[in-house]
Amino acid sequence: MRSFTRRSILTGGSAALFFSSIVPPHASAEKSAWIACAKTNGDGYQAVGLKRNGRVHFIVNLPGRGHGAAVSTEGALAVVFARRPGRFALVIDIARGKPLQMFESSQGRHFSGHGFFAARDTLLYSTENDFDNERGVLGIYDACRSFRRVGELESHGVGPHEAILLSDGCTIAVANGGILTHPQFPRAKLNIPSMAPSLAFIDAIDGRLLSHAVPPTAWHKLSIRHLAEDSAGRVWLGCQYEGDAREAVPLIGRAMLGRDIDWLELDTVTYRSLRQYIGSLASFDNGQRIAFTSPVGGRLAACDAASGSVQMEAAYPDICGLAPAGAEFLAADGAGNLWLGKTSLARHPSLAWDNHITVVPEHV
Repeated sequence: MRSFTRRSILTGGSAALFFSSIVPPHASAEKSAWIACAKTNGDGYQAVGLKRNGRVHFIVNLPGRGHGAAVSTEGALAVVFARRPGRFALVIDIARGKPLQMFESSQGRHFSGHGFFAARDTLLYSTENDFDNERGVLGIYDACRSFRRVGELESHGVGPHEAILLSDGCTIAVANGGILTHPQFPRAKLNIPSMAPSLAFIDAIDGRLLSHAVPPTAWHKLSIRHLAEDSAGRVWLGCQYEGDAREAVPLIGRAMLGRDIDWLELDTVTYRSLRQYIGSLASFDNGQRIAFTSPVGGRLAACDAASGSVQMEAAYPDICGLAPAGAEFLAADGAGNLWLGKTSLARHPSLAWDNHITVVPEHV
């Protein structure tokens, strides 16, 4: 891995010149508020920029199915990652709605669909699978050098899915799903009987494991998948259960560095409606509330981050994608609908929204 000093990483070096050179000064008025992946009626795959009113700002074709995206903190660039076990990542100029560059994961790695920018947008981290060695890693790419891969950090677990940089700017939370996969068996889950999920907190600079939290042994098939940070610095986790459909296990928890997971207790009706599957989480309203979805159960809900009490619920078939929208949240379903909270915002019948939505920071 290329040698970085803590000072050079945290100060960002030449990143400001790089990003300012691609975005014209007047572009912010037309810039997308959110980025999402979608599938068209013609079976093509796209990355879509959405305006605040729910209208489409741009559509960029993808070489395969996309999953999540990383957006630079200045809102200039989006990097859309392939769905596991894909290997492509597409860099998009958000203001112009134009693709800038395609790059791939390195040999022996595939993307897991999520990533984030760090170090004042000079570095891109992505969750990846080192499939031959059965371990998870975070690939590191230099955004100032055409996203050249410059190293990786251990995810300290198996099957990392989503990872987020916490608000302290120095700590990464990683959802290690615990599931072994291999590109020779694209969507197969190879180790369900011996799954070992974990939530890892690691140092963003040197990759040291600071702490990790795991479900109780009896719930070892509870795959930790998605993460969101609330205003108090708690990391919320959404899970998908790979065990018996008749078993009742918690699907949502919250944890902090050095602490065990505090599992959210849901009433029976709400819990059953989720059908053991959380598809997405989002922290909104300045981190005071958390929204979560289950596309399997067709359920949308939001809770108070401090108390964990559910404040709203709605039933929408195939709903999954979530992103903050100020005091509300944006949600999307497979029929092309966009919701602002429980209010219909727009519908795009030709677009089947995929799993995730990413906010462009300037519009939070």
